[in-house]
Amino acid sequence: MKLLKAIGRVFSRHKDTQPVVIFDIGSASVGGAVVSLKESPHVEYSTREYIPLQEVPDESHFIPVMAETLLRVGRDIQKTGLNRDGTSVLPRDIIAVFGSPWHDTRTIAASFEHHESFKVTDRVMDNLLAQIRDKKNNSPKDSGKTSVVIEEKIIHSSLNGYVTNSPLGKTARRINVTFLESTVSKDMHERVSSVIHEVFSPDVPLILRSFTLTSFSLARDMFPEKKNFLLVDVTGEVSEISVIQDSILGDTLSFPYGRNTVVRNIAKSAGSLPEETLSRVKMYFSSGGNELEGQMTEEEKRWTEMFGKACAELSTSALPLPQTVFLVADTVFAKWFKGMIERVDFSQFTITHESFQVFSLIEAHIEETCTAKEGVVCDSFLITEALFYNKEHQLRGS
Repeated sequence: MKLLKAIGRVFSRHKDTQPVVIFDIGSASVGGAVVSLKESPHVEYSTREYIPLQEVPDESHFIPVMAETLLRVGRDIQKTGLNRDGTSVLPRDIIAVFGSPWHDTRTIAASFEHHESFKVTDRVMDNLLAQIRDKKNNSPKDSGKTSVVIEEKIIHSSLNGYVTNSPLGKTARRINVTFLESTVSKDMHERVSSVIHEVFSPDVPLILRSFTLTSFSLARDMFPEKKNFLLVDVTGEVSEISVIQDSILGDTLSFPYGRNTVVRNIAKSAGSLPEETLSRVKMYFSSGGNELEGQMTEEEKRWTEMFGKACAELSTSALPLPQTVFLVADTVFAKWFKGMIERVDFSQFTITHESFQVFSLIEAHIEETCTAKEGVVCDSFLITEALFYNKEHQLRGS
């Protein structure tokens, strides 16, 4: 630990050249990357380790296994990814991003209006935040669950109905803001912080984020012409759908079906081990064949039924769903999930009464937005998070 602190002092004089470390903590795997922050992020090293399939996919079973996986990924990053001529370099920041369902994210709106124009000051913003906190305090709480807030962000603001990213100092009669808050369980927070501090120095700032905020922000920045869209994030254990209207993150709904669900269901019906089944599914996607055709068709029916029910719950006659869908999913399964959304007729839920148009959030723009060292695997989730944090870094001017 003393050695790490000494290294940290040396490199604090060269902070602009220090890379950051990003961890992607999902329900099926833990990824890690070493990233240099420039005009666009440059991925120097990345790795991902899959979490052994759990028979009971709940948080109490997941956290200990996740912590062990995170520890191995962290040590790999420290030993290999941060190696500079035989010396392990301390990163300037460590960013840990929680995937669904390990975080809870919600948005709350607040507004202030006056018959005469007023200047937007820190005091006005503080009063809006006080409104939001009152709404939070008066909303129902999960019984018996202790949570820790990991991020609080104003993600949208407008003056007199016109969108502005920097309302401070401007004059208006009405201001509206939308505030995002994400929490994780106290146990999850403590485990992740403990593991990361065990591998790296506690002196390195640890920044916690949700993948909901990360992917929403990236989609909004990369496709500014798309004001209305769905964001579909398929993880190991759940599928999460977020509705974005007028560039504002609105309702989010998830259902318990992800990549691991497919594997578990097929393994159970075939009487095989989950790891063996996963290999067979990967082979099915890569080489085709009809060995799993019947079982995969059955899984497709199950997922699309759940997806349809979620769409029905999220849409109303007054506010139907956008036609555009941005999908984030494990590379192996992404094409399968994309095909299901496109093939099945969900037109009754869309504002155009036409089928969804599905786009991969990252793949089409990866070369334009992020570079990687030769031989480094381009991991969609880690690149999404690198792009998001690079923008945060630039906005702070650090």
